[in-house]
Amino acid sequence: MKTFSAVFFLALIFSVASVFAQTTLIKGRVIDAKSQSPVEYASIALFNSVDSVLVAGSVAKANGRFQIDKVAPVQLPA
Repeated sequence: MKTFSAVFFLALIFSVASVFAQTTLIKGRVIDAKSQSPVEYASIALFNSVDSVLVAGSVAKANGRFQIDKVAPVQLPA
């Protein structure tokens, strides 16, 4: 019985961990189309395509790079 309890507990821990691990990372670089130079401190916004609700945002660094962490995947309607 102790073996079953230990296996069940480990399975529970891994299933909970996998639920929390289902996020993604979005990163990129904002550059000017004409000069190809980085756009410093640009605002980045991520909107839901279904209802236009703001999901997450970030600000680009001086080199134009940005990162948005922990974005939950969204299934779009068919």
